[in-house]
Amino acid sequence: MSHGAMPYSGLNTSYPLANILTECEKLNDQLKEHKSILLGYPSITPTVVSSPGLNNGIPQNNVMPGESEMILDIRLTPEIDLGYVLDRFDSIIENAKLKYDSNKFTYEILESRPPVKVDTNSKIVKVLSDSYKFVTGKPPVIAGVPGSTDGTIISKEKNIPVVVCGPGCLLYTSDAADDTPCVDLGGRRII
Repeated sequence: MSHGAMPYSGLNTSYPLANILTECEKLNDQLKEHKSILLGYPSITPTVVSSPGLNNGIPQNNVMPGESEMILDIRLTPEIDLGYVLDRFDSIIENAKLKYDSNKFTYEILESRPPVKVDTNSKIVKVLSDSYKFVTGKPPVIAGVPGSTDGTIISKEKNIPVVVCGPGCLLYTSDAADDTPCVDLGGRRII
């Protein structure tokens, strides 16, 4: 941290953060080739970008931040290996360390929920589809959503297929609902 009138007397962490953010955007663009028919595009979305870092003072227009922070919301499709994305992110961080050698870089995974995929021909989907058709008289519509539900956690922890169905279904995220009946595969709607 240093005063804006003496920018070379201290660290300015905004430039390294901007560099990392730009490289994350490039990785995000590369991941788009793994678009899922049901779930859409994978994404790396910066949801919080803060200089100074969260809980580390308030920004001032004449002070360079000595710390910066960002939070990424990473949503992958089942075809993408999380390890691959983390390796790429490690590479982004290592390159930033080389370019900005006086800065300290750290990151942590706050939470990991892998995407859920259930075969549309599986018994659980067939039973629910048949039940849906019996009750409504209509066949279900196969769909997906990149959000998350408790089903995501159950699938990850117990390694079992999970299908969620209810009267209000997820349209885009687990915070947005519509009236379309459907089946939600751990937050990624499938029927």
